[in-house]
Amino acid sequence: MNIVQQLIQQARIPVARVQDIQKVTAKSAFCNSLYRLTMKPNEMDNEGDSGRGDSTSSSYIAKVFSPIAASRMHLVETRGADPSHDSPLFRMDKLAASHGLGPKIYATIEAAREPALLMEDCRGETLSDELLQQDTKVVKITARALARLHGLDQQSSSENQQVARATPNMLRQSCQALLERANPQWNARDDKSVWTYRAVHESILYHQAKLRRLEQRGKLLVTTSGHGDCKPSNLLLYPEGDE
Repeated sequence: MNIVQQLIQQARIPVARVQDIQKVTAKSAFCNSLYRLTMKPNEMDNEGDSGRGDSTSSSYIAKVFSPIAASRMHLVETRGADPSHDSPLFRMDKLAASHGLGPKIYATIEAAREPALLMEDCRGETLSDELLQQDTKVVKITARALARLHGLDQQSSSENQQVARATPNMLRQSCQALLERANPQWNARDDKSVWTYRAVHESILYHQAKLRRLEQRGKLLVTTSGHGDCKPSNLLLYPEGDE
């Protein structure tokens, strides 16, 4: 049984309802794998026996994280979690979903190498730099949503700050995980210059030091409710009128 099949089983979605499973190509998927599960019409709706999955959903998204992504997630995403909790890995995904700030989560697999989740297929528009620059209304909506997300933790502000500072920022940890697996002889050319492993490493260290200075001066928000990688491609804009 593969990972996607395990997610379907855990969500108690009848296999007979799954019409198709297609791999999704997404620029913002990092090195992870996305699959869209298309459902047949649910003939059991009237009987009220459709399992834990949403019986009205025509599709779901399964996301299988790569070993590189998993290496940073297990260290960083569990910060602030109750150690006695059975499943801290996707705690922020579930918390955000319960407050309407992210897709609904129907199943999770917290394996060490390839964690995965089955979630709502959100039909929103991926945000872009251009859209943020052109529409102040979108900027305000985005800011309000981020403020709500950063305020979800149940810990006091002082405890929140201590927990966040005690563990690495997810983006910094991601860069470290990538560098540990990269070939030191790697190099690449763009329109302006040649990038080498050493140049990338030094650039990361420089920006980390810059962020730490801002943090020390009280100019940087530190929170356990964020992963340090807020960018337009990580946000979805729903059509007006949708929740």
